[in-house]
Amino acid sequence: MRVQTIEIADFLVSSTVIRDSEGGFQWIVLVTERTGERRTVLERRGTCGHVSWGDALDIAADAARGIAMGLDVPRDEDRRKQQRKKKSAASRANH
Repeated sequence: MRVQTIEIADFLVSSTVIRDSEGGFQWIVLVTERTGERRTVLERRGTCGHVSWGDALDIAADAARGIAMGLDVPRDEDRRKQQRKKKSAASRANH
């Protein structure tokens, strides 16, 4: 199943395909922040070779999934622990 955008934690991972100078395709994966300014934090490119447009899109989507899985994203449990630490530190500072 082809997916063009993956939302994970505070990031959007998107993929696209362009033609390269040799008549093949090149995939591009962008990782952007999901904040207001949508700043790009990572860009990866690779070659698909001489395949069909649909196959190139599948290759790009697969690359995006691999990159998304490799992101160092805190799990929900880790986030809850961090939030508790911040709250307890804030309460200690108020005393």
